[in-house]
Amino acid sequence: MGFFRKIVSFFMRDTSNNSEPEEVLKSRDVPINPSSEEQGKQSQPPRIGESDNTNVTDQPVDLPLSDSSGIANITPNPQSIPLSEQHQKEDESSQQQEESYIDRIRREEEERKKREWLEFLKTKRAKRRKELEEQLILIDKQLTFIQDRIIAIKDEKKLIVKKDAPDLSVKEESYSSKTTNLFESKHLEAITSMRELLQQRIEEERRKIEEAEKTALINIEGAREAINNRNLDRAKECLDILSKQTAFIENKDINVAIKDVVFAITELFNQLEAEKREKEEQRRKQEALAAQQRAEALERQRQEEEARKLREQEERKERARKFEEELREKEKAQQQEINRLNGLSSTLKSDAQEIVNFLRNNGIYYLYHFTEASNLPLIKSRKGLYSWSYLVSHDMKIPSPGGNDTSRGLDRDKGLEDYVRLSLCKSHPMAYRIHQESEGRANLVLLKIKLDVTMFESTRFSNVNATDKRAKIGSDFEFVEDNLDFEAIALDWCWGSDPRHKLRQAEVMVKTFIPSKYIINLDNPEIMTFNN
Repeated sequence: MGFFRKIVSFFMRDTSNNSEPEEVLKSRDVPINPSSEEQGKQSQPPRIGESDNTNVTDQPVDLPLSDSSGIANITPNPQSIPLSEQHQKEDESSQQQEESYIDRIRREEEERKKREWLEFLKTKRAKRRKELEEQLILIDKQLTFIQDRIIAIKDEKKLIVKKDAPDLSVKEESYSSKTTNLFESKHLEAITSMRELLQQRIEEERRKIEEAEKTALINIEGAREAINNRNLDRAKECLDILSKQTAFIENKDINVAIKDVVFAITELFNQLEAEKREKEEQRRKQEALAAQQRAEALERQRQEEEARKLREQEERKERARKFEEELREKEKAQQQEINRLNGLSSTLKSDAQEIVNFLRNNGIYYLYHFTEASNLPLIKSRKGLYSWSYLVSHDMKIPSPGGNDTSRGLDRDKGLEDYVRLSLCKSHPMAYRIHQESEGRANLVLLKIKLDVTMFESTRFSNVNATDKRAKIGSDFEFVEDNLDFEAIALDWCWGSDPRHKLRQAEVMVKTFIPSKYIINLDNPEIMTFNN
């Protein structure tokens, strides 16, 4: 039963929320119930001692006990309460106990909305009261000004009447004995009578009134036209002229029209002020909106800038990651390449030791490779000597590359582009030729290579310059023993026409790469000198 009453009270409360609170109706000066006063009188219990068909002495009086809220708490006698009311109160108490958290929040929210609505109405009424008071003060000032003008004009009118009135008083003169002259009659001008003077004065006053009324009518029409055109300044000018003519106007219709004009001007003033305030409010709203839009634009710009920076940061991270990956891949590939290149020197010829012993027995203890001194840092960083085709294919730039297009074309023709060329003597004719072509500017150095490179499986030998058409090329001990002329190699110099000149250019060709561990003077190379 209590749950059913709870549901019913919930829906009744929702429907009651649609009506305005009692305080709102009171603020609008509308009575909630016209018969509330009568009902209050009827609902009031009779005072003690009055005729209420009860005996005061026969029934005990329970005094009310006040709780913390100041409201009298009357504890009724359970026996005196009917059974139905007892059940109703029990249901109400159970309903209050069963009030859920959501109902309490809803009730508090309704009370808060009522308080906010009452506060809004209170503020609105105070604002409207203030506006009406200001309008009343303005109207009072205008009426006071007009009244003052009327009084001043009436005073001026009285002064004018006094100045223009003829002096009819008889002045007493003291008579004394004087010599009497003969009377000579003079022509006297016509004397205006008092009736004529009065008539003239009345006529003049009538003309002033007519002129004032005429001027008033013109300015009334001008003021009305100005009011219709919403020209407040022109209306005020007409009103100023009317205020000066009011003292001479006796026509009630004109005076009423003047009052109507005054109220119309006041209404126009209020309208213009209201429009001005509305425009000002609209301007403030537009400025606030523009400021909000600027703030939103700045916020969007800031967010876009942050997003851009974030994107750039992510792009940098991505580039760094890719660079690291590329670097790792490059290092991996480089390491694989190094391992491959080192593998070239790991496999030796079957007769490798015989070749080395034979070269030493014939006075060959080192092999030689000349290069520009500017190439030494690259040789050190790359850990050895590389063939020119390997440098080109791997985009390894060197400061002073050896050879030219002709020599490289010859190497390609014979398949020698991937070999490092070594000589068996120090004074190689090719070095002397480079010295002469550079006019002595070439800074050539001589690198000494261990004989161990002749032991590599891929190493080859040539009896003369390998690009020569008559060159013989081999790779074993028998070729070295049968084709190399060690007497010619041992010569320091000979003429180009000497047959031994070409035999001195015998070469050792190492496949692709010579590791730096086989270069014994890489840190202190021998500087080549030439006797011109």
